[in-house]
Amino acid sequence: SVDVSDFMTNGSDNRVLTATGTDAMNAEANLVFDGTNLGIGTTSPDYPLDIASTAHNQDLLRLSHYTAPTQAGFMIGFNTDGSIDSNVITMGVEYSSTDYDVINIQRSTRNVGIGTTNPSTALDVVGDITLTKDNGTIHIKSAAVNNSTFIRMAEDGFQGGFIKYDGSDNKFIIGTHNAADS
Repeated sequence: SVDVSDFMTNGSDNRVLTATGTDAMNAEANLVFDGTNLGIGTTSPDYPLDIASTAHNQDLLRLSHYTAPTQAGFMIGFNTDGSIDSNVITMGVEYSSTDYDVINIQRSTRNVGIGTTNPSTALDVVGDITLTKDNGTIHIKSAAVNNSTFIRMAEDGFQGGFIKYDGSDNKFIIGTHNAADS
């Protein structure tokens, strides 16, 4: 038989015990329960479930499906934005052993990217967007009264066309612009 006290240096370690073999136990250093919070990768959890990253650009939580295809699931973790490791919180899917980052939140700017790990605006979508609603309305609002609101259709460098609502004159303007225009 195993005496649990043999694995605890004092009553405050709060380590979760796991079986390591016949009549053997191990106090896990990376799995701690303090009576309220469970910590994985941390010895001092601050939340009901506190998972701490142990490396850069790491998936921390994975939910997987029990049937085919194998290696299919949903994960939450950290990624790089191209210059700073672990600067992006990623929610993605795994399918046939390949990870796909779907929604990315850049920690330093709080910008959200869909299809990009380096979003340059509050919502940056790389790919097609479909908005559907029967008898619906799409609202594009300016934060200031009598301000201009734009819909830009552009190539790299802003060359393309636009629809602009000028709030001060209460009129619409449809036009084209090139890279030199603002």
